[in-house]
Amino acid sequence: MPSRKVILRDFLIFQFKLFLDGIKDFVLWGASIIAVVIDLVSSPKGPSRFYRVLEVGERFELWLNLHRAASQVGQTDDGLFG
Repeated sequence: MPSRKVILRDFLIFQFKLFLDGIKDFVLWGASIIAVVIDLVSSPKGPSRFYRVLEVGERFELWLNLHRAASQVGQTDDGLFG
């Protein structure tokens, strides 16, 4: 079982990641609306702006790795840094 200090540290990291994830959702919400409107009113030239927004969101989620700790439960007493 991780120490209280490790649990508190991991809790704070998780809360920060949740905050970043919320900002990402808000930004992607607006960007996706703008991108799809541009895609619908402009002639198709190159890749869809909407799908590029989706790709950016997916890359950010992979980088953020919000739920990584769930796959490491019980493996080490070092928490997220184990």
